[in-house]
Amino acid sequence: MLKAGAIAVALLAAVQAALGLPVAVAAAERDFEYQLKAEFVERFTRFVDWPESASGERDEGPFVIGVMGDSPIAAQLAQIVAQRKIKGREGRLLQVTDLEQVTQCDLLFIAASAADQLAAILSRTENQAILTVADSEGFGGRGVLINLYREGEYLRFEINRSAVEKSGLRFSSNLLRLARLVE
Repeated sequence: MLKAGAIAVALLAAVQAALGLPVAVAAAERDFEYQLKAEFVERFTRFVDWPESASGERDEGPFVIGVMGDSPIAAQLAQIVAQRKIKGREGRLLQVTDLEQVTQCDLLFIAASAADQLAAILSRTENQAILTVADSEGFGGRGVLINLYREGEYLRFEINRSAVEKSGLRFSSNLLRLARLVE
């Protein structure tokens, strides 16, 4: 009987491991996807120029990356700002919980969970030198400056050209060439 019990435990462990494997792989793939998206977000800053402010206020403090809504990208961006300077400045991650905080950001990542607030968020960022980035279908067409999307196995991005012109940010022609342009 002991032998049968040991076999049953081993079989149960094997089944659990087999069932858990796809979950672990899916979680690892999701982590990798958001790590890649966070790298894209940081790299975008290298191809965007912010206007000089009259007071120099923004240029002297940390480069603030805000995250509005719940997204796994927040943890990845936190690692990046802890390890690197962005635009020659120390980085700081701000979990944006209130629309009033939006204008404190140099870059604002808008998570899919904030979709119901998108119009209000964009009304705060419109005509402001705030780089808005998202990864949700349709956000680019609704006014987010850069929207990440998947095309098969590839991560791509689209840029809303008219929203960029209103923002006062200057996008590199190299960045524009790589993007799908939307209005």
